[in-house]
Amino acid sequence: MIKKILGCLVVLATFIISCKEDDGRIVNTFSAQVEATNSSIAPLFIPTSSLISEKYKIIVVFSTDGGATYVDYPVLKPGDAYKAKVIYRAAAGEQELGDDACFRYDWTNSVPAPTGATTGNVADFVMEDNNALSVTVTDYSAYNASTWTGSWVGYESGRDGGGHETNILTADPGDANKVFMDNVWGNHDAAYMVFQPSTNIIDQLVVVPDQTTSDGNTISGTGSYDQCRQTVHLDLVYMADGDGNGSIDEIKFSYDFVKP
Repeated sequence: MIKKILGCLVVLATFIISCKEDDGRIVNTFSAQVEATNSSIAPLFIPTSSLISEKYKIIVVFSTDGGATYVDYPVLKPGDAYKAKVIYRAAAGEQELGDDACFRYDWTNSVPAPTGATTGNVADFVMEDNNALSVTVTDYSAYNASTWTGSWVGYESGRDGGGHETNILTADPGDANKVFMDNVWGNHDAAYMVFQPSTNIIDQLVVVPDQTTSDGNTISGTGSYDQCRQTVHLDLVYMADGDGNGSIDEIKFSYDFVKP
């Protein structure tokens, strides 16, 4: 689960441009601001310890050739069309922040307004005399129940040194958010988890209700899923005779599902 980062992540670049058009018009001001307050966008690329100094590397770059190339400082005059794109400029090179499959971008507060779509990490504009681009980034990922079926690898930690095994996940015919696991304990015990659909990456939760497994023991737990990256993390409590002495033990372990 991506942890929520509090505070304000604002990147502002302002350029004073004086490019005279044939009709006497000039570009007086040109600014571009990225607002990522309370978004988890930064930790995907920036270590928390470096967040303060690194946040300014989330920037807007510009293209005057239809998106073939992007530059920091475009050469434009009033009436010229161009593209603006949000990126993170890491030491090793530029990294795409992703499209609206993981994040929602809102360019509607820009002056002038975009000429097309306003929810992607790229927006189209036409240069005016005074320009103030603004993009707000928020977490977003459309829930898709069909993602969570099929063959997965479950990585276990906190019990007997851990391990991993294949799990086949199948949806309940009556509730697509209720998904059965066929190998949660590593010896083909069956249990189920219930996804709680959310478009917010920070609040994508899953629960394992208190239930009896196919071997007659009980299991319960909570966790999170990441629709965008297609992973599931579970913190589980298994009530069983784990040491063979006839007494019931509370065994805690974590489970992480990833695609094979």
